[in-house]
Amino acid sequence: MKNTIAGLVVTSWMETCAFSLHPASTPPPTKTADLDATQRTITVSSGVAFAVQCVESNGAAECRGLHVESDDPGIAEVRPGYLAPVVQAGGVETGGATVARRSVFVVIGHASGETALRIVTEDGHDRYLARVVSP
Repeated sequence: MKNTIAGLVVTSWMETCAFSLHPASTPPPTKTADLDATQRTITVSSGVAFAVQCVESNGAAECRGLHVESDDPGIAEVRPGYLAPVVQAGGVETGGATVARRSVFVVIGHASGETALRIVTEDGHDRYLARVVSP
């Protein structure tokens, strides 16, 4: 019954999702950090910080107004992250180059278990399951 209720919640959140998430870092050797967009799960080892980039579906590199919260920060904590902007040749905004900011958050695994991550941007929202596994 719990899975059915959670499935209904995820379905309603997915209807307004206008972005995608992508890994922006790799785990240390022998540790886990994985993002499964199909299953909407982020799995990290305890003690690992995993950077995740949010990209809007319209092709913009930045998810405007990105805000992410963990239902249980004792299991998986979420912090804002930073990656250098992407510079692409050919634009006129900056003397021949286009600068695209990137929206990033970091998931830090603290204790084994699972918790929900609520991801909100100006253009939509979604819910992912954060799973923290033993190192």
